[in-house]
Amino acid sequence: MRSNKSEGLALLLAILPGVFGLLGIGHLYASRIRRGVLLLIGGLLLSGIGSACFIIGSLSGLVVTPSGVLLMQEAPPELFIYWGIGFFVSLCGLALWIWQIIDARAVCRQYNSQPEPASTVFQ
Repeated sequence: MRSNKSEGLALLLAILPGVFGLLGIGHLYASRIRRGVLLLIGGLLLSGIGSACFIIGSLSGLVVTPSGVLLMQEAPPELFIYWGIGFFVSLCGLALWIWQIIDARAVCRQYNSQPEPASTVFQ
């Protein structure tokens, strides 16, 4: 016998881990394994690329002097390029996060509305 999935739990599993780039957990809960795994991979990639761009951009203006002191130069053009890419990728990640929250609830409702599969055992 198949039990219904909780929409509240699906939303919670879509929202909280999604803050950390772990998208698709709500879909995994609602038995949409392929979509959940693709969202998980996509969320991790977007989070990683966005973070890497912000870090690389921030480090592009640092210079180490011969005495070993870190100095910040005037902001090089690379800083704005990397930060722009990081900002764009982060916005894409935010949009994907919001979409997967909405979709997790819809997937859970769809799962609950499906009829139970017929039993293969004769009674």
